[in-house]
Amino acid sequence: MTNIYQHSLSKASNIILKSTDRDLSSEEYNETVFQNSKIIVPKLQLDQTRVSIEEEQISFRNAPAGISFSISGSNLVEYVLYEIPIYGDIELFGSLSARHIDRTRTYIEYNKFCYKEYSNHKISGNNELIEEIKNRVLRITTDINDLLKSFEEEVNGFYASHLMPSIQSAIDSEIKRRNLKSDSESKLNPFA
Repeated sequence: MTNIYQHSLSKASNIILKSTDRDLSSEEYNETVFQNSKIIVPKLQLDQTRVSIEEEQISFRNAPAGISFSISGSNLVEYVLYEIPIYGDIELFGSLSARHIDRTRTYIEYNKFCYKEYSNHKISGNNELIEEIKNRVLRITTDINDLLKSFEEEVNGFYASHLMPSIQSAIDSEIKRRNLKSDSESKLNPFA
């Protein structure tokens, strides 16, 4: 996570170095720099979850672990697919939630966290199985949300202890550097 914090500090520093004198003298400039260099903590958008029950033809070549099938005949198996949109940095989300992603049942596809579960039994109309699957998804999303919330608290601590003081210090330093340069240029002009 150190790289994320370093990136945020570097971004703030670059914004300040590219600023105009008018920007630097603005009262709200440190807040502007802060807003532009903040870390966007990823979040699961649970209220936009899409759930679907699909069927897949299973054979010995593509059978998921734990699913039984016969070598002859039709082997249609139902599975449930949850697609939960992710807000924020997808790579950061993947890094933070890595222990919950096994790439078979849980995975990230584009900007969505996906949970896919096959069943030996029909899912459609099987309320007991539906509740079991729903509880597993709730457990995983709760664990991931707890991780994201913990990271957000850590980031807020970083803002207070490092980012905001660094921004103010960099602004003060840049103003001082520019004033020194301007004063030196004025002193060098023998015709003023």
